[in-house]
Amino acid sequence: MKSNLADLGIFGGTPEFDRDLHVGRPNIGDRQALLKRINDLLDRRWLTNDGPLLQEFEQRICQLIGVKHCVGVCNATIGLEILEKAIVYFHCYSARLTMARSYSGVLRYRSCNA
Repeated sequence: MKSNLADLGIFGGTPEFDRDLHVGRPNIGDRQALLKRINDLLDRRWLTNDGPLLQEFEQRICQLIGVKHCVGVCNATIGLEILEKAIVYFHCYSARLTMARSYSGVLRYRSCNA
């Protein structure tokens, strides 16, 4: 185990990995499954605006975090803006922002009256 800064690869110590690992490097997983989904997406010609893949994503996030509804957005900034509007509109502080691995924001909202 490395016990001081000089042990770290960036400071001249032995690196833990044989190649650079970059922040945000995607985990592709099963390449063929990914390419099939991309091809299906392109064949449908429905890339945005509540398409079937977005609906599937939102349903899976709902199951994962245990809520009835969620909204997938294109980035965390948009998610935070929606969160702010929910808090102001509902005078509620129980809305939370959950970050998905793709760094898209997913708004998790629980009614103030519940």
